[in-house]
Amino acid sequence: MDETQKPLVAVKASISDLLSGEWIERTGIEPSAVAVAGTELARINLMGLVVDKSDGQPSIVVDDGAERIVVRAFEHIPGIQEVQVGSAVLIIGRPRVYGSDRFVVAECVRVLDDMRWLELRKKELKVNRPVQTKPQSNVVEEEVVNSPQNVILEQIRSMDAGTGADIEQVIAKSGCAQQDLDKMLVRGEIFEVSPGRLKVLE
Repeated sequence: MDETQKPLVAVKASISDLLSGEWIERTGIEPSAVAVAGTELARINLMGLVVDKSDGQPSIVVDDGAERIVVRAFEHIPGIQEVQVGSAVLIIGRPRVYGSDRFVVAECVRVLDDMRWLELRKKELKVNRPVQTKPQSNVVEEEVVNSPQNVILEQIRSMDAGTGADIEQVIAKSGCAQQDLDKMLVRGEIFEVSPGRLKVLE
């Protein structure tokens, strides 16, 4: 990847979005994507229940209550070997197409400790469709820059010397609430590299 190219935001999406949206195939540095409601899903944040698992080439089948999709790993991916059938998982990955089949190439797989996250995600997707990737005005752009999520991300980056940033210090110095941090953990924007220490998922 070009060092000047910013990482794509992982947009929360349903499996139905990935299967029914318009597939946009690209070559070069521009990523292929699924177009849904005016938004291109090139990198997604997906939640669901693992209903099948293959131990050969690591892959799982994930069901979000409405549809199912295969999630594959073509290299070592943190978390995918640890999941079991019945696990609730959060997946950061990229949609792909082979022939007529759509699937997800995983970048990160995280087992969720509470099934209620799946119900929360369903409610979020019903209320909030994916937003436009480009800000509509300078006011919107300013709100995004100064959001609690961005403040937390910048605080973690500034405090991380290689082993992660202390979670209590991040909360204290950012002035943000614990619930803001918890939401970012669920979305996969940050993760605990060890108990009580946070890193940004780049």
